[in-house]
Amino acid sequence: MGSLGSEKVRSKHKQILKSGHCRTNPRKLIKLWAEKEFRNLKRMKEKGLPCPTPVKIKDHVMLMEFIGNGSKAAPSEDFFQLL
Repeated sequence: MGSLGSEKVRSKHKQILKSGHCRTNPRKLIKLWAEKEFRNLKRMKEKGLPCPTPVKIKDHVMLMEFIGNGSKAAPSEDFFQLL
């Protein structure tokens, strides 16, 4: 079940993919991927799942919260056993 907004976004993405714009311009495809990743991280955070907080997105660049202590990053999910 998605909201009307997400349906509009999916429709936009389908139009771009069908028109071939992404095949001729990989940056558009990367931008779409970054937008989707940003929305997914926001949804995960809203549901209380542990993930970096998405801060801002511009074109194909996404700014996220750093997870770790000082300059040392937290262990990746590979080190954790999923229940």
